[in-house]
Amino acid sequence: MSGHNKWSQIKYKKGIKDARRGKLFSRLGKNITIAAKNGGNPLMNATLKMAIDQAKAANMPHDNIERAIKRGTGEIAGAEIEEMKIEAYGPGGIALLIKVITDNKNRSLSEIKGILQKHNAKMADSGSVAYLFSPKGEIKLAPMANQPVTKESLEELIIESGADDFTDLDNGFLIYTFAADLGKVKKFFEEKGIAIESVKLVLEAKELLEVTDIETAKKILSLLNELEEYEDVDDISTNFDIKEEMLKEIT
Repeated sequence: MSGHNKWSQIKYKKGIKDARRGKLFSRLGKNITIAAKNGGNPLMNATLKMAIDQAKAANMPHDNIERAIKRGTGEIAGAEIEEMKIEAYGPGGIALLIKVITDNKNRSLSEIKGILQKHNAKMADSGSVAYLFSPKGEIKLAPMANQPVTKESLEELIIESGADDFTDLDNGFLIYTFAADLGKVKKFFEEKGIAIESVKLVLEAKELLEVTDIETAKKILSLLNELEEYEDVDDISTNFDIKEEMLKEIT
């Protein structure tokens, strides 16, 4: 049984976002720069187009987007931006796959290692965690107040879209697709006039590890919150499952 990234759902439900708009733009810009290394034309580079779409959805200024593209293509000089994945085990033995985009790998690695140690988590050998996840498409729809249809009609459209699954977040829907269908499902919603907040490829846990101890659950969320605050962390995939009843006790 596969399981969606519980941390993504918790973030969206609780409204956990980047503390500063500048931090968000920095992350989005780095994603664009990485993608633009394979070509600066979004019509010919699907990864770049997705990164630009995410930036536009976050209202990132056009000039910032253009600079990030030119930095990736080498038209603008700057520190080398690189991507790396850090594999780790957290409280309760949960698996963590941390996507990092940085201009200094050694610094990022050292500081993330420090965050992990602070929360009784530890680095894992390369490949020991990655196999627990598989690629999935994730589409976050804008809140219902910004949609041209009713909630019931939107649910019908989600089913019609060819999406693999979806979660009702109360203030919008989180939709999952097979990785290869992400572009097709996104286009479906755009043609229907449905407002989209974000679109991205994520890594989904093949199986979820249920956390039944409330103190362990608190430690997990504390670790993930601090990792989210670290600017070079772009995304976190995990395999834990905390039931809603326990989550309400914690928050």
